[in-house]
Amino acid sequence: MSKIFLGEPPANIKAWIVEHYTPGPEPSPTAPNGKVWFKTSASQADWSEEDADISNGVFNGFASKSSAIEVVIPSKDANGNDVTSIGNSAFSGCSGLTSVMIGNGVTSIGNRAFDECSGLTSVTIPDSVTNIEFRAFRNCSNLVRVEIPNSVTSIGYSAFSGCSNLVRAEIPNSVTSIEKYTFNNCSGLTSVTIPNSVTSIGAGAFYNCISLTNVTIPDGMTSIKM
Repeated sequence: MSKIFLGEPPANIKAWIVEHYTPGPEPSPTAPNGKVWFKTSASQADWSEEDADISNGVFNGFASKSSAIEVVIPSKDANGNDVTSIGNSAFSGCSGLTSVMIGNGVTSIGNRAFDECSGLTSVTIPDSVTNIEFRAFRNCSNLVRVEIPNSVTSIGYSAFSGCSNLVRAEIPNSVTSIEKYTFNNCSGLTSVTIPNSVTSIGAGAFYNCISLTNVTIPDGMTSIKM
């Protein structure tokens, strides 16, 4: 609520503003065209910047990716063309990586893109993504929760296999099938929301999900493979 001073303002106007001002949310960091922003330690205040390896719209990584813990992927290459895909194995084996922000415009997360990123706890998937390819997040053992946007229509097999700390999975109603081994060995998974759009569940999709206590199967389900 705003206040209008009809008389004299408070004696210490600066202190009054500090007390009453409520800042809005911090804007999400946006990397420049063709550049990656990254941090290599939790104590690093400012982002480091490095050239991104981008070819024909596919982001393939950057030179210092193995030492990065936080990464902001650019939305465009150096020529201003859209980044449309996270390439196959782009971050595979980057075990120190904890957080990734994927730029708007990306439609596909490639095969094994974040495979074996065991330190990954947070990933922002924009609502432009339609495909999450096979083993994209396999063995991301510290990933606790992933929000899959409604734009996603395809999730490849073993996409989240071995995400042992994943607690909850919400599958959007744009997905029609859950491929085999999608959540295999997600031993911490307790709850899964399966939308009415899903008609089939592949073999081993929830194999060894020993903590799973709550699954809602939609009426339109026609095939569950063992």
